[in-house]
Amino acid sequence: MSSDTWGDLPERLSAREIPTLVNARGYLPVSWRQLLPLVAAGRVDLDDIEREWAAQLDAIAQIGLEVDHLDSHQHVHVFPGLCDVALRLAVGRGIPAVRVT
Repeated sequence: MSSDTWGDLPERLSAREIPTLVNARGYLPVSWRQLLPLVAAGRVDLDDIEREWAAQLDAIAQIGLEVDHLDSHQHVHVFPGLCDVALRLAVGRGIPAVRVT
């Protein structure tokens, strides 16, 4: 996300806060092809994903947007384990719907 596109959104969590979710250079996976094998192998702590997704929702709330449903790039939120995280965040934040493809 560039600030030109999204305004003054706060940055996502630091690599120190989500260590199992980033690579050695501190970058998030760019596609499900990188992320899902790591999740399936148990190399990603789902708490790291929940913290990152929660931080992204917090950033949206801070600019005054209301979230009416959860969705994710490449639909990663519907994969086993990740779906539980998405549902937990939706219920906890009163988000009424989660997109299922």
